[in-house]
Amino acid sequence: MYTSPSLNSDDKSIIEKQKDDEAELVLRTIELFKLRRITNIRAALEFIRGRIIYKKAIDPLDIHEPIDNLLEATLNEDADFKECLGKTCKVNNVTTDAVKKCIGGLYHTSSKGLHGYDKIAIRAKDWEVNEIIALGLIFKYYRIPFIYWDEPDREAKFPYELAV
Repeated sequence: MYTSPSLNSDDKSIIEKQKDDEAELVLRTIELFKLRRITNIRAALEFIRGRIIYKKAIDPLDIHEPIDNLLEATLNEDADFKECLGKTCKVNNVTTDAVKKCIGGLYHTSSKGLHGYDKIAIRAKDWEVNEIIALGLIFKYYRIPFIYWDEPDREAKFPYELAV
């Protein structure tokens, strides 16, 4: 019968350290992908900001307010968007005020990530339900394609009905 050679304590320490390093690398990689997905949402919100500036014929150099404020103010003034928001919230049994409240922080939240991911993905683990609904509605309203990732990080059908 074969018995494996025993490992001394130094060898065991090295093996344990390698396992810890591998686990840390996996966790960092997962976090990197998570942050990159958020960043694409930021780019989409910046695109919408550009459309708002163009539509209102504002000189971009005259804008001194954060993107969140501009987005929130513009969407609150847009009767069509407000109607879509009301219908979407009703159909998904969430309060309109809760979704409206989170619109003012979407850009800030998305700015916490890194740059470089080339698809817009709304990831369920990164956002609250109201934020997911707000992002989905804003992107659909502005005709920006996006994908949705469910809790186990699989691409899935967007789980909320959007009234646009």
